[in-house]
Amino acid sequence: MVEFKLGKSGKQFLIKGATAYWAKVQKPVPKHKAKNGEMQYEIKVFVTEAIVDQMDAASLNKAPPSIADKNKKSMKKKGEVAYPVEFDDMFELSLASSSTWADGKPKDLAVVKDNKPFKDNIGNGSIVDVIGYIGKQNDEGLHTVYLDKVKVVTLVEYEGDADFDFDISGDEDDFGGVDDDDDTPF
Repeated sequence: MVEFKLGKSGKQFLIKGATAYWAKVQKPVPKHKAKNGEMQYEIKVFVTEAIVDQMDAASLNKAPPSIADKNKKSMKKKGEVAYPVEFDDMFELSLASSSTWADGKPKDLAVVKDNKPFKDNIGNGSIVDVIGYIGKQNDEGLHTVYLDKVKVVTLVEYEGDADFDFDISGDEDDFGGVDDDDDTPF
């Protein structure tokens, strides 16, 4: 069961036992709508409605979409669900942290498994605990939240990005119907 706890100081929170998807915590990825090549670490975790309510009560600036809504949109757009349907009653919480400090120096994200630094990729469906830190309030009175640390509890092996087999054996017609009269080298 996924749990949410605020730290005593009010500056950190813990999400324990969450299912992870899109864990980009070993190597930063381009920030959404990035300017000037900004990079960030990012992870999406599935949380319950009760956790969303707890985050709202703590004035944390996150309004995660429901998995059911994400799957409906994906079905319309791609003809397939974005996430396994057994998560339809949960919400997708995206947490991120810049890959640099305010002074521009590189920043690593702490990732551990079995209380030791963990350097491998985290596969979709892994169970994780995440610690986030709570930033300043915005004009609406909501606090920004950032990813701080990740603990891998149960690892699902990362399978990679490609969902096709790139086999170039055989003649040209097997991989794209190249016209023999075409002088284009590739």
